[in-house]
Amino acid sequence: MTLAKHSRVRVIVLVAEENEEDKISESASESFRQGWHDAMSGNTISISQLWEGYE
Repeated sequence: MTLAKHSRVRVIVLVAEENEEDKISESASESFRQGWHDAMSGNTISISQLWEGYE
């Protein structure tokens, strides 16, 4: 297909709507990434410290 110079074309842009499941999935993925980063960098606390004050 060949278009003449200065031809008009129509462009249709399709954008998927973001739904709640996508937001939850992205949030869970980001939470996992942050947790993994913390664990790999040693930014953790022991279970006993975590439960202090709840006993």
